[in-house]
Amino acid sequence: MERSRVSRRGHGPAAARPGWARHLAVAVSLGRPEEVAWVGHLKVTRRLPAILSAEEIERLLAALPSLKHVAIVMVAYGAGLRISEVCHLRVEDIHSQRMVIHALSRQG
Repeated sequence: MERSRVSRRGHGPAAARPGWARHLAVAVSLGRPEEVAWVGHLKVTRRLPAILSAEEIERLLAALPSLKHVAIVMVAYGAGLRISEVCHLRVEDIHSQRMVIHALSRQG
């Protein structure tokens, strides 16, 4: 049976957890697991993104130099897309009748 890359806690790959590098360096590399057994993992607080008010959005759009930039920012903010997703959008990705944007990750 193939070993899963998911940690026992179910929080993704073990190497992606905060503090894992410290445990790996001391416990595995130096052969001293007892020295890090008591060390807990760092708790990472996740903050929600800031939501702009209507006035802030108007000021942002008014400050942009061209209509092209206004369209890019409106699509990105309105659809919640990352900048890389907006940069890779094609005309065929936008379905105006259904009001849907089909954003693919085209990174390979």
